[in-house]
Amino acid sequence: MRARGQRDHGGIPIVTSVILLFSGARVASCLVAGIPAAGRALREVAKSGARSCTVAVDGGWQPDARTRSELQRMANGMPFEIAASSGLPLRNEACLLLAGERLIAADTIAAALAGKVTADAG
Repeated sequence: MRARGQRDHGGIPIVTSVILLFSGARVASCLVAGIPAAGRALREVAKSGARSCTVAVDGGWQPDARTRSELQRMANGMPFEIAASSGLPLRNEACLLLAGERLIAADTIAAALAGKVTADAG
């Protein structure tokens, strides 16, 4: 887990956007208890209080309608986009970069957004 450009502001989130990086479409769409891996990761990001999320997939990913519906449901209203990892747009803000394959708990993501996690959290 890595956030760039963080400064401590007394626990107030200083990074509000998350990038979930998946090694490929097959991994992002892999079903775990009927839920795509990307959906499970989006749920934790949404629960963390992040403002938005990008699901970045090596080689790109075009999920089918059912998978896209599950992603919407798991994001619980949090805006998200799907992009090829090689084509991520440059941003003028700090973003938290997470390995999508590793399901990281919402409380750990929230701590990282607030600058309280500075090293790999496991």
